Amino acid sequence: MFLYALYDRIAEEYGPTFEAKNDALSKRSIVKMFEKSPELQPTDFKLYKLGKLDREDGFIELTVISPIQEVPMDVLDETN
Repeated sequence: MFLYALYDRIAEEYGPTFEAKNDALSKRSIVKMFEKSPELQPTDFKLYKLGKLDREDGFIELTVISPIQEVPMDVLDETN
């Protein structure tokens, strides 16, 4: 499992972290969030992959923090 977080450009902060098996599933989760909250503007957010969670031993392996690996949000364009 991987850990992700959305960065809100308006609030200038990261939201809660969430888990997904891969980048495609993380994008799917974000698309569903935007569908449920149409008042949110996808362009106000960036999705970041933060690291990897090992569910067997509980260890979190972080990606290189500077720069944080950004996951493109282009999948949102495909839903409109």
